[in-house]
Amino acid sequence: MSNKLKPKKKHKEPDFTWTKSERVTLKSSNNRRKLVRRSFTDFMDLGYYVLYLHHGFGNKRIVRLERTINEYLERAQTEKEMKTETLAELLEVRYGIDVQKEINLIPMQQLIRIYQRNNPLTINDTRQLLNDTAYSYMALACTALKLMFKLSVREIKEFIAEFRDLIDTLYKFNQFGLTLPKVAQCLADEVNYVDERYIKVID
Repeated sequence: MSNKLKPKKKHKEPDFTWTKSERVTLKSSNNRRKLVRRSFTDFMDLGYYVLYLHHGFGNKRIVRLERTINEYLERAQTEKEMKTETLAELLEVRYGIDVQKEINLIPMQQLIRIYQRNNPLTINDTRQLLNDTAYSYMALACTALKLMFKLSVREIKEFIAEFRDLIDTLYKFNQFGLTLPKVAQCLADEVNYVDERYIKVID
């Protein structure tokens, strides 16, 4: 049979379906992003709560801090000097504030317990993500508080210690009855700062 008379082989279409391994990896990646996004926003709320209770921050300064942190995050995408590692190094060298040392003082088991509900990630993954997220938040917040709000080094160290104490209070829910939604409710009631994840906004 000549080549001309042979039936042409059909080209196999590429298979774009996910393998089981790829689906597991994708789901894990999505879960990791969700935990980072959720915990970072919670840390921001906790920071505002501490600044309101202990440092007299009202709505204007809280909103300004939020905008400053978001600006830092955006700039970090393209500017090396705005990355959290660089900011943390600046805080340590210039002001003696060791962000990683301060974060290491947070009992990670407490944070893991706070975020264990509906969290499919392993304990080790959760611990690492929460540690990294707390480090990033604290580097950004302390930089903003020092450069934009002119807090003293003593005040910033007090802020960090109060932040840790608040996590301890959340962990001991049965003793103190404080939860993240209650923190959000306090911010809404006292300084008119609304976290729509917890507070329903009625138009």
